[in-house]
Amino acid sequence: GEEERAYAIFKSIESPTTEHYSTILSSLSTKSKLSSKILDNIPIIHFVFLDMKTMTDIIHKLLYLRDYEKIDFYVDLMLDNLDPDNIHTTSVNRLIFALSSHNPAKALDVFRMIPQEHVNVNTYQNIMLACQRGAKHDGDALFYESALSLLRRMEEAGLKPNKQIFSSVISACCAVENWQTAFAIFQHYEESRNVYCWNSALAVCCKAGAWLEALEMYEAYKNVITPNFVTYNTLVDALISKGKQVELAANVYNEAVNKSVINHWKLEGNVELMNLHHYSTSMAQIAVYSLLNSLLTIHPRWDVADDLIIIVGKGRNNRDSPNGTSQIGSKVIDVLEGFQMRYDFVQGNTGRICVRSEVLRQYVKRIMQ
Repeated sequence: GEEERAYAIFKSIESPTTEHYSTILSSLSTKSKLSSKILDNIPIIHFVFLDMKTMTDIIHKLLYLRDYEKIDFYVDLMLDNLDPDNIHTTSVNRLIFALSSHNPAKALDVFRMIPQEHVNVNTYQNIMLACQRGAKHDGDALFYESALSLLRRMEEAGLKPNKQIFSSVISACCAVENWQTAFAIFQHYEESRNVYCWNSALAVCCKAGAWLEALEMYEAYKNVITPNFVTYNTLVDALISKGKQVELAANVYNEAVNKSVINHWKLEGNVELMNLHHYSTSMAQIAVYSLLNSLLTIHPRWDVADDLIIIVGKGRNNRDSPNGTSQIGSKVIDVLEGFQMRYDFVQGNTGRICVRSEVLRQYVKRIMQ
């Protein structure tokens, strides 16, 4: 109600000035569609003379409204008429951050236009994020090269990169699958020795198919940096999908289970279920593989006196699946068939696979004989 009244008052002004436009645009919330109405009719001369904070607020409003065509137009207009005396670092940082998700290339344009005295660590953090996102979505080597160049430029300016900056630079290496550069950055900069940068470097190695180097990196730092779920998931996926190294993947998975980083179990009433629904196909495969192998040890992960129920999800696009289940379900079934185990679906539900207790007992008896 208040915004509509403010808009009505603004509309009653016969010849709005730049100050009037600045006041009404600053008073509207980010969600307000009235901003777009005003910008449809604002004379360019008034926009040019708005202060940078108001311009940045406008870009944020248009980003929320997903009016991307207007965003690009107004950013270009702002850059063409940039006043060196009207630059505020906070506004620059907000603008680059807003553009990092919508138009990373435009974020780079803004950064290049800003004098260095208006740039700080947060500015570099936001522009590195833009490079990371641009590299991920466009696969353009430009963003990878820009990230490396900006890292050097930052050091020359005497600014200290933080862990988010290192993580973004290493992630940008994914664009060209350059695991050597990612690994070199991780090793060279002590500030990058954290789980986020470690995971990013592992991910680059894995994407490039350098699973052996990823495993070596994991072994070298696992006692220095505490691995998390992302660490294990990335490595298991690389070992399974890139290297076909099932036993190595099982070793990594077992470490994660023993450290309680991974726990697939879910309790429904008094029944314990193996819940793999939200995991990657590689992780689901190795989880079932490791559980079945554990049945032959002195510390089995399942009591063969009970049916084993595995939640795999039905999957949204399962028409092409020979079993009518999800991708995870298909991979789990492949593992079960590899162990020569019969299975069925719980009450016809293809999202839940059941291995009966007698099948589990027969498996253990057959192998132990």
